[in-house]
Amino acid sequence: MMLGSHEDLFWVMKQLTFGCSSSRLQVLSIVGTGGIGKTTFAETIYNSPIMECFDIRGWVTVSQDYSEGRVALDLLASVKGISTLQSKIPKEDEIREYLMGGRYLIVMDNVWSKKAWDDVRKLFPDNDRYHIIIILDLA
Repeated sequence: MMLGSHEDLFWVMKQLTFGCSSSRLQVLSIVGTGGIGKTTFAETIYNSPIMECFDIRGWVTVSQDYSEGRVALDLLASVKGISTLQSKIPKEDEIREYLMGGRYLIVMDNVWSKKAWDDVRKLFPDNDRYHIIIILDLA
């Protein structure tokens, strides 16, 4: 089952890319019970050609039993395209510095609690560029 219609999807993508010339961080939360299509909806946005205005894109699954270090490692691996098995737990500054290099689009899937977001939000710089973080969480 797909969350929303094609018109809804188009509207969300248009709103997100409208700000590509902006200089602000935007956080979009998609909330709902498991199985309603949040991940599919976000994948469609993430893989859309119009999202090419973002220099850096990454996808990280947080899960109910997350650890800040593991989320940081998975995030850095995703945006750099490296294997998590070959990496050490990155320092917060390493991720922030990498993300400051361009406009970023990050999807955080399977976020179970506000605490999980609060624990990792410090990884995301809000500088003079347009950035989007899409959080998929369970209601």
